[in-house]
Amino acid sequence: MPDESLGEVVSRLSASAHALAAIGQALDARLSGTPPVPGVAPYLDEVLARLGVAELVEQASPLERLTLLGEIRTFTLSNARMLFAGSEGSGWTHREPELLEAAGDVSAGVPHRIRSALAPRLTGLAERLEAPGAGFLDIGVGVARMSMEMARLWPGLRIVGIEPLPQAVTLAREKVRAEGLEGRIELREGRGENLTDEERFDLAWVPSLFIPEGVVPTVLVRVHAALRPGGWVLVPSVRPGTDPLATALARLRVASFGGLNRTPGHVEGLLKEAGYAEVSTLPGSPAATGAMVVGRRA
Repeated sequence: MPDESLGEVVSRLSASAHALAAIGQALDARLSGTPPVPGVAPYLDEVLARLGVAELVEQASPLERLTLLGEIRTFTLSNARMLFAGSEGSGWTHREPELLEAAGDVSAGVPHRIRSALAPRLTGLAERLEAPGAGFLDIGVGVARMSMEMARLWPGLRIVGIEPLPQAVTLAREKVRAEGLEGRIELREGRGENLTDEERFDLAWVPSLFIPEGVVPTVLVRVHAALRPGGWVLVPSVRPGTDPLATALARLRVASFGGLNRTPGHVEGLLKEAGYAEVSTLPGSPAATGAMVVGRRA
């Protein structure tokens, strides 16, 4: 606010950051089954009560707890990088296992959204994913959390995950092996712009928020060739929400990720240029700073 000093603004926002960490601590305690130490527990309970979220934390499903904790951890750990000029890199180049794991946990909810909200809206996609030999392409597979969840939801699905960071690929292979999914999930260390598959997949995920702007058009062309006729691509995008600060923060995050920091309309144009049909931005909450842009190979 204009009548606040800089110190007062920092103090107010520090309290918000600490409150977010407290929610994360509560989620972690319930997921891990390890309660906070006795000296901390009553104070944590008081914070949750004053925030009005104690009941919500208790009622949350394991998947919701996992994805929300992953979001809190991802942004908390990646935000720390912004505080020291020497640690500021170009794009998403994080190698810390804790951060890679947290980012993977955030993506665990995406397959459930695909099944419940996206596939029913996209012509033929639900039937394709259920069909024998169905294929899913996961660009930027990370630690393979999203790919493994896709494999669980669609038992016949064959998946290829591509990831440029060797540290993430190593973690992904360990996880896939531990789940016994090596026969269904193929992991490649590489980049989406070097994809050479043709007519192999029914659905592709292209996380443009992590892909440099100059590379995205090539990735979309390669993915188009890799899709079977009638297959769909999903491209998340940043969009202006009703809260200007939330929008500004979303754009700052994407800039720190080194990804495509453009509106859904711009992404639609890129998809059309790459040859996709039925290009559109799916409806969402007016307050949301993210949107899903889709396209289909004719």
